[in-house]
Amino acid sequence: MARITLDQVSRTVDGNHILDGVSFDAAEGEFVGLIGGSGAGKTSIIRAIAGFDPITAGSILFDGDDMTETPTRDRDIGIVTQGNTLFPTKRVRGNLLFPLWARGVSREEAQARVDAESRANALTHILDRWPATLSGGEQQLTQIARALIRRPRVFLMDEPLANLDPPTRRRLREELVGLQHGYGVTAIYVANRADEIMNMPDRLVAIEHGRVIQTATPSEVHRDPASLTIARLTGEVGTLRGTLINDDNGLVLSGPDLSLRLLPSVHPRHIGHQVTLVARSKDVRVTASGALTMTAGALTYGGSGSMRELLSPAGVMYTTDRDLTEGCSVSVWLDRWHLYDADGHLIS
Repeated sequence: MARITLDQVSRTVDGNHILDGVSFDAAEGEFVGLIGGSGAGKTSIIRAIAGFDPITAGSILFDGDDMTETPTRDRDIGIVTQGNTLFPTKRVRGNLLFPLWARGVSREEAQARVDAESRANALTHILDRWPATLSGGEQQLTQIARALIRRPRVFLMDEPLANLDPPTRRRLREELVGLQHGYGVTAIYVANRADEIMNMPDRLVAIEHGRVIQTATPSEVHRDPASLTIARLTGEVGTLRGTLINDDNGLVLSGPDLSLRLLPSVHPRHIGHQVTLVARSKDVRVTASGALTMTAGALTYGGSGSMRELLSPAGVMYTTDRDLTEGCSVSVWLDRWHLYDADGHLIS
């Protein structure tokens, strides 16, 4: 395993900044997740680390060694994507043996390692099957095992579970984390699903427009997301849109049927601008006298279980208080919230 360092990595194609000064570290044996919206640059980072795409500035280091100009074949990486890259003319056993033979491991040692790893990873029953006969989950698990069996220094994953059904995705998520910990390999993982983002990595690196905007643990990012996009990617959120105004008593978020007094920490330069207030369901309480009046909507079902919609002309909130009659008027208190400007940047 290796410590991976990206130091001011940039990639420009036809004048477009695909990556713009990306810097972060992945410690030895650490599981790092890359999150961000579509086109943020996550896959470009994976491809740059792998050496598939050249970078135009900066450095990529493994254990302090500059790998920027090193060919992919000499970087000692394993990589898995969401597509099926198994060799169709080799059975599962042959697919697992191939990377070992390619590295000069003797036939006897390679066979012994495949047998041992397949027992440890519950692959023994499919070793003699062809890839075309495997389920999607079996194909991905085989690809993951093939990438790890030669014990690479770096393990890269680009949404490897994206095309699987939910039960298979949940099962492989647990198995993948177990494999990564078992091998002790440094891993970088791209995902766009909250369940994977929050439950798999040790640390998250949030990317927007080819730049790093936040680096923290999953719980820290969930608590204080640096942008509206990251807030939505890390779990269900409710939003209210309004305009910041200043009255005699301070700042107010004002909108249709909305007047919410805010803390004075919001910078004055945002006064008169439209903003979005975001709150998670666990921080939205129905009380006898709250700061907002909303209408109870339908029950919804998401990754956090069932929630009750709370509706207003300014937007929708969600609450874990499900024992409400749809259509009734309720008083709502927000224990915690964040404000984002029109571009989705964190204000407060």
